[in-house]
Amino acid sequence: MNQDISINPGKTKPELQVRAVKNGWMFDFDLPGYFYGINIYRKRPGAKEFSYLATDTSSPYIDTDPMRLGTTQYYAWFIRNGAEAKGATSLR
Repeated sequence: MNQDISINPGKTKPELQVRAVKNGWMFDFDLPGYFYGINIYRKRPGAKEFSYLATDTSSPYIDTDPMRLGTTQYYAWFIRNGAEAKGATSLR
C-alpha cells in the first residue's frame, strides 16, 4: 500500500525525548520518511555556543561523553540529501 506523507520541511522539527541511561544521555526521535537523519548539537555548561555533536540516521542516539556539572543543552536539525533542513530546530 502506498501512503502519502505530508511533510512541510520549513516547519517540521525533530522532537527529542531525552533520558539518562547508564552510559550517558539517550535521545529517542521519530524520523519521518522524507528525512535521512538528524544532526545533533550540544552546548556544555559554561560554553557560549552550541557545537556539532553527531549525525544519526536511526533512533536512539546515546551521548556517551562524560557529563559535566551544570545543564547541558541539545538541539537537532533534520537532514535530507546531505544538508540540514533549515526550517525549524528542536530547540525550544
